[in-house]
Amino acid sequence: MIDEFWSDFRYRLRAIFRRDLLDQELDEELRFHLEREAEKYVARGMTRDEAMRCARAAFGNLDRVKEAARGARGTRLVEDLWWDLRYAVRQLRASPGFTAVTVATLALGIGATTTIDTFRRYVASEGMTLVAPDRLVYLGQGSETCAWCTSMSLANYLAVRDQARSLQHVSMVADWEPALRGEDGADLADGVRVTPEFFHTLQVRPLLGRLLVPEDATPGNNEVMVLSEGAWHRRFASDPDIVGRTVFLDRVPYTVVGVAPDDAVFPRDAELWTPLVLTAEESNDRDGVQHTVVGRLREGATVQAARAEVASIAARVAAEFPELMSATTFLAVSLPELHRREPFAPTYAAGLVLLIACVNLAGLLVARLSARHHEFAIRRALGAKPGRIVRQLMVETILLATCAGVLGAAVATWGTRILIGWSEVRLDGHGVALATGLGLFSGIIVGLWPALRFARPARMGELHDVTRTATGSIDAARGRRALVVIQVALAVVLLSAAGLLGRSFREIYDVDAGFDAANVLAVRVRVPPPEQGRVPEPDRIDRLVRTVEATPGVTRAGAVVGIPFGLGAGSGTFEIVGRPPLPRRERPRARMQGATPGYFDALGIPLLRGRDFTDSDRARSLPVAIVNQDFAERFFANEDPVGRAVTIDSVRWEIVGVSGTAFHGDQEELSRPEIYRPMQQWGRPFVWIALRTRGDPARLGRAVASAVRQFDPDIPITRMDTMSQLRADSMGSERRMLRLIAAFAVVAILISAIGLYGVIGYSVAQRTREFGVRLALGAGAASVLGLVLGWGIRLAAVGAVFGIVGALGAGRVIRSMLFRVSPADPFTLGVVVLLICAVAVIAAYLPARRATLVDPLTSLRGE
Repeated sequence: MIDEFWSDFRYRLRAIFRRDLLDQELDEELRFHLEREAEKYVARGMTRDEAMRCARAAFGNLDRVKEAARGARGTRLVEDLWWDLRYAVRQLRASPGFTAVTVATLALGIGATTTIDTFRRYVASEGMTLVAPDRLVYLGQGSETCAWCTSMSLANYLAVRDQARSLQHVSMVADWEPALRGEDGADLADGVRVTPEFFHTLQVRPLLGRLLVPEDATPGNNEVMVLSEGAWHRRFASDPDIVGRTVFLDRVPYTVVGVAPDDAVFPRDAELWTPLVLTAEESNDRDGVQHTVVGRLREGATVQAARAEVASIAARVAAEFPELMSATTFLAVSLPELHRREPFAPTYAAGLVLLIACVNLAGLLVARLSARHHEFAIRRALGAKPGRIVRQLMVETILLATCAGVLGAAVATWGTRILIGWSEVRLDGHGVALATGLGLFSGIIVGLWPALRFARPARMGELHDVTRTATGSIDAARGRRALVVIQVALAVVLLSAAGLLGRSFREIYDVDAGFDAANVLAVRVRVPPPEQGRVPEPDRIDRLVRTVEATPGVTRAGAVVGIPFGLGAGSGTFEIVGRPPLPRRERPRARMQGATPGYFDALGIPLLRGRDFTDSDRARSLPVAIVNQDFAERFFANEDPVGRAVTIDSVRWEIVGVSGTAFHGDQEELSRPEIYRPMQQWGRPFVWIALRTRGDPARLGRAVASAVRQFDPDIPITRMDTMSQLRADSMGSERRMLRLIAAFAVVAILISAIGLYGVIGYSVAQRTREFGVRLALGAGAASVLGLVLGWGIRLAAVGAVFGIVGALGAGRVIRSMLFRVSPADPFTLGVVVLLICAVAVIAAYLPARRATLVDPLTSLRGE
């Protein structure tokens, strides 16, 4: 049985790849049977020649016998496909220009789509390697319309944890970036404080040691930590004795009790986990909505049931605390559902590029097949059936598209690294499969219509009647023009979106920042708490600033919690002393800042009224504050705020000055009320130090870092940039969006230009004799040139009209991303139309120029 199968398998391979050997075997077998049959006739008295003629007559057509033999062995279809593939390769090699253009344009579309898919899957991959991620839910609080609220206050977390029956475990996660002491000084670690049931919620098993247990959350026992596998390799060189080792975090010794595997890292990039110990005061806090809460559904429970249950818990809490919880509910959203967000603009852009590429492929195929009509006519005359021609054409198209898919995967690899700019995003096997699958799918969908069109018998009759001067059938020409119009229209949509985003980006960058960013170095540091047993030093940040200010080349220095275009400052509520008290939820909000003396001078923010902070504004002195101009205009429109006071968290702060308003990069709110307080009176661990320098601030980075280490080696520098670079980086997401859509728009224009060039070039080639006759009858070269150019411009103009309609719709989609630019901005649309017309002229010029070079005598002789 096995021998028969192996023999049949070898025969099939030989039949596919070595047809000459198969034909030789069949010839020998047929010769043997002919001779045996001829011997019968010889025995009857016939001569040898007569016997062979009778034997051949008895067997019939030998070629049909061989074909029947191949079909009986099951190799005919595979063999035909193999020969179709070889013929397709020869056809594509014979037209290298057509092959290169088709593969390149389709690869660009496939690469764009694969790039965006790779980026989106990376963003959505957080937590998806955990055990049963579909059973994990994010819990949050907010209004009923807030579908993606995933943060809760501590007290509300405890209410859900204690009352929810549809959830097996509920855990809170609080971000923590401690200073980790190393051999070369301190470094900031991506830490997380979690409640002890965190790893039970995720159903994680330790790689080494153990994980957190409830006893770790008690005071005195909470100085333990679990390392991630990556941090164990990266920071501790995979030390096998890591369990039990002491590590200093914020000057406090922590004992490593275990290592968690990398597939259990949550949130993304977490390096270590420590217990979250809740005090009695924190357990009653319902204002600080800033912690992530994750739960795991019980067996049989659904997300809908959990959502309804936590909403009912919120109603009970709101009834108990109406002032704090009015119009607030609890929400539950599954981990996979959270990652299935609405597609963002580059997704639409990539889809349009792929659509343009497919339309271009269809146009090029129609033009190429029109030029091969004589070949199809001859094949039909020789007996080829329409299905046979369709199969051959589909093999050619699928081969083209598959090559484009492979090349598209390479384009996507380049795109994820350069266009998106995220080094951690890599094209994986899924991306390669998607690119190849898109190529195969595009080839089947796009190639089927032209193949059926040029293989049907009615079409072959038309082709037989084509004269030498014909331009092809009218409907074919119309189809090619329609495809070009579609390409141009889609390109206008993409180009308009890129133009609107570009103008919006420019408008953001041109906003007056309210300070002088030239020659300013911004350094972000984290000042850890004092060592155990030591008294806190309120003036520690002030002394650090003075130390850094002494660096040669620095003229002024000052620290602030949240520097413009940087992270740090949050918002809080306040009340104005002397005005009627307001309910907590109705109190005004302002950005809360802490600053040291000299900050306003260092950054160049003008002091409009009053005074700056001084060294006399110490921890035990009168609490004072400086407000910005926006604050003064909103809350003290007709009076001087200097000398008035505000209450923040029951503490009275006297306003001693008014500063200029600094732009922090918020597009939705250019200015916001700010309250500055002296750093000694309201200190925070993370601060920015602004350094005004004499020359290039980037050159002082090493000296400043050395000064910080000398002041305290446990203070890590988390970021160091010039203010100009900080402002540029603050618009990184907008720049990335613009770069992607602009790249896609350029690709779309390129594909459209290629399509326009191909259609006009094909038409010129078909109408060569017509142009020759025109020239022979006295038409000038300029008139022929204008005729062809005008045709190209008209096609582009029609496409631009349809494209503008689509661009108006696209503007509505990206309206939220625009800043001071209308979705129907006439300047942008006008520039786009002019650019499209210019591209049309360029694409049509070479074919038009070729038409003017036709020799009239040669054309007339051909007629």
